[in-house]
Amino acid sequence: MVSARRPQKEGDNPVETPVDIGKQPHPPTGRPGVPPATGGPPTGRAGFSARRLIADPVWRVRAALAVIALWAATVYAWGITQVSLHEYYAPAVKSMSVSWRAWFYGGYDPDASITLDKLPGAFMIQALSVRVFGYHTWSVILPQVLAAVLSVLVLFRLVRRWQGPAAGLLAAAFLATTPILAALAHSQISDGILILFLVLAADAGSRALESGRLQPLLLCALWIGLAFQTKMAQAWGIVPAIGLAYLFVAPGRLRLRALRAGAAGLLCLAVSLWQVILFALTPVGSRPYADGSTDNSLLSMIFEYNLSSRFDTGSAGGAAGGGGPSDGGGPGGSSDWLYMLGDSIASQVGWVYPLAVAGLVLGLVGWRSQRRGGTGRADAVRGTYLLWGLWLAVHAGAFSTGRVAHEFYVVAVAPPLAALAAAGAVRLWKLFRSESRTRWFAPGVLVVELAWTVYLCGHFSDFRPWLRPAVLAIGALALILLVLPSVLRGRAPRWSLATGAALSVTGILLAPATWAASTADPDYVGSSRAPTAGPAGNGLGGRGQFPGGRGDGLPTAGTRNGQTPPDGQGSTDGQAGTTDGQSTTDGQTGAGGQGSTGGQPGQNGQMPEGGTPPSGGGGPGGGMTDTSRVQPLVDYLNKQRNGEKYAAAVQGSSSAGSFILAGLDVLPMGGFSGSIPFPSSDYLAELVEAGKVRFVVLGGGMGGPGPSGTGREATTDLQTWVTEQCTAVDSGEYQDSTDEESSPQEGSSSQGQAQTPDQAQGTGDRDAGGSSSQSLYDCKASS
Repeated sequence: MVSARRPQKEGDNPVETPVDIGKQPHPPTGRPGVPPATGGPPTGRAGFSARRLIADPVWRVRAALAVIALWAATVYAWGITQVSLHEYYAPAVKSMSVSWRAWFYGGYDPDASITLDKLPGAFMIQALSVRVFGYHTWSVILPQVLAAVLSVLVLFRLVRRWQGPAAGLLAAAFLATTPILAALAHSQISDGILILFLVLAADAGSRALESGRLQPLLLCALWIGLAFQTKMAQAWGIVPAIGLAYLFVAPGRLRLRALRAGAAGLLCLAVSLWQVILFALTPVGSRPYADGSTDNSLLSMIFEYNLSSRFDTGSAGGAAGGGGPSDGGGPGGSSDWLYMLGDSIASQVGWVYPLAVAGLVLGLVGWRSQRRGGTGRADAVRGTYLLWGLWLAVHAGAFSTGRVAHEFYVVAVAPPLAALAAAGAVRLWKLFRSESRTRWFAPGVLVVELAWTVYLCGHFSDFRPWLRPAVLAIGALALILLVLPSVLRGRAPRWSLATGAALSVTGILLAPATWAASTADPDYVGSSRAPTAGPAGNGLGGRGQFPGGRGDGLPTAGTRNGQTPPDGQGSTDGQAGTTDGQSTTDGQTGAGGQGSTGGQPGQNGQMPEGGTPPSGGGGPGGGMTDTSRVQPLVDYLNKQRNGEKYAAAVQGSSSAGSFILAGLDVLPMGGFSGSIPFPSSDYLAELVEAGKVRFVVLGGGMGGPGPSGTGREATTDLQTWVTEQCTAVDSGEYQDSTDEESSPQEGSSSQGQAQTPDQAQGTGDRDAGGSSSQSLYDCKASS
C-alpha cells in the first residue's frame, strides 16, 4: 500500500490517497487505452473500460458530486414559475432592466428618482437576467437558483481541499439539503446570493491560511465587498473569522501578516463602500434620493435603517418607521440565547447541530494535541477549524442577542455548519475504525444526532408523518450494523460497516432533504417577503408562533391564503403581525404607520379580511404582480399625457410599483414606508410648474407615515399641498376611458370631491384604479 499525491493547485495542501498496487518488482505498464490507477482521462484506440472508470476514485467522487448538484438544481428550480415575486423588489428590478441609470443606482423607478432601501448588488444581477430573458417570474428567480447550486459546488471544493473528498461530498450534501437555502432559492430575497459570495470568500481565505500569500487574501476581500453590496453590513460578519484565523495561523512573521491583512481590509472597505462614496460626491440634483433615510444618505440607510434598527441596539432607524423588528409575535421577536435552538430556526438550518459541534471540538482538540507534539502554530487544517468556528460563533451570538427582523437571516450559518458537520463525520469514522477506547464516541454522537432529528420532527408531526419513524428505523439499523463487528468479534459480514455508515448518512440527511424538497410546493416555501421551508411558520414563525396557531406549528383553519385570524395580527400568507402596523421591506413590521386594517397587501399578495390586492399572485408567468386593476387608470394617464416627464406622481411604493409593472413612468412618493420625505411639497410644486408632472395619485403605499417627526410632517405637507392646489378627478373619467359602459365604483370618494390629507392617506390601495382608497388629482387644471 503506497500513497499517491493528487495533483494540487498552487497553495493547496497535498492530499494523500492510498492506492493498493500490490508487490510489483517493476512499474506496471498496463494496456493501451486503460486509464491509470490514479485517475485521468482514458486514452488509446480501445477507448476505456466502464468497470475501470467506475473503480476510479476520482470519477466516483465526480459522479457523486454531480448527483448532489443535480438534486439541488432540480429542487431549487422546481416551481419557480409559480412563486410570488416581492411586491417592492419586483418593480425595481423591472426598472433596473430597462434603464442603466436605474441599474447603477438601484432606482425604484426607471428614471431613478428614488433608490431601493437596500444596496442594489443582488438586484443588479436579477435585472441583468431580465434584460437577457425578458421580465418573467422565472427570470427574476433564476439568479438565486444558480447562486444556491454554485454555493454547494464551491463548498465542496473548499472542504475537499481541507479534509478530503469524502468530507467535501458530505459538506455539499449538508448544504444542499439545508431547508432555508432551498426556500431562498425560490425567493427574490438576496440572501441566497449573499451565501455564494461568503463561501467564495471563505474559499479564498482558506487558501490564504495555507500559503500566507497576499493574492488569495485580496481575492477574499473582493468577495466580501461584493457580499456587502448584496446584503450590506451582514456580509462583514465573517471578517473577524477570516481576519483572526489569518493572523493566528498563516505562515510568516506577524508583522508581515498584519500588513497583508490591513491591505486586504482596505480593499474590502473600498469594494464595499464605493457606491456610498460616489453617491455622496454626486450633487443632490444629479442623483436619486436614498430611500430608508431621512437625510438622503446611503450611510444612514445602510447602518441605521438596515442595521441598528434590525437589532435591539438602541437606534430606531434612519427613517421613519424604519426596518425595526416587532416587539413580539413575529420572527425574532425577543432576545434569547436559545434562539438558534428554537423550532422555527433549527428546522430551517440546524438539523446537523450535534454533528457540527462534535466536528469543531474534535478539530480544536486535535490542534492542541498537535501543537503539544511540536507541529507549531501554522497549521492550515486546524486554522480552518478556527475560521468556521468563529464564523458560526459571531453569527449565532448576533442572532441570539439581537431582535432579528427575519428568520431567513440565519442562512448565514449554513456553510460553517455544513463544513464542520462533514469534517466531524469523517473524523468520527476514522476514530471508530481505530483501536482506541474513544472509538465509541462516534456511535454516541450518531445517537445524539439522530435523537435531535427525531425531536425536531416530533414538533411538526403533521408534516410528512412517516418521517420520524423512518429516521428511527434507519438509525437503529445503522447502529446495529456498526456495532455488529465488535459484538461478533470479526465474524460479521464485510459489508456491515460500510452499510452502517451509508445508513447513518441517510438517516441524518433524510429529514432536512425532505424539508428542502417541500419548497417545490408553493404551500411550503413561505411568503415572498419571508421565505421558509416546510411547515415551520410559512414565513411568520415556528410552532406556537402563529397568531391563533395550533400547537403543532400549523396554522388554524382560516389563516391560510391571506385570511386574518381573530386577533387581527396577520396570517401565514397574508399580513404580518405588527406593533403599530408599520411594515418593512422584507415583511417584518416595525413601529408607526397604519395598521393592518388599512388595506395593506399581504405577503403573498393577499389582503387582510379577504380583500383583493392591486398586486399579487396570478399574473403573467405565475406569481407575478397583477396590474389589471390599475390598467384603466394607466390607459387614462397615457391618453392625457402631453410631454410630461412623469405620467403621474404616485404615493407609496406599493401603488407606484403597480404602475411601473404596467409600463408607466411614475414618480414614487414617500419611499417604501410611505414616510420618507421625498419629494417635498416645494419640489413637487417645481415639477408641476416645469410641466414635468401633471397628475398625482394619493392614497396608496405600504402603510403611511411613521412616528418620525421629519417623515410625518413632510408627508402631511405634501398631501396638503396636493389637496389644496390640485383638482380631484372624477373616477368615472378614467373608468369610462377603457369601457364606455362601465360606471364609477360604488362608494368611490374621488367623484370630484377633494380629500383631507388623512383621508388621502387612508386605506392604502385596496382597490387601485378608482376606488375609495385612491384619489387622482390634476395639478395642471388648477394652476
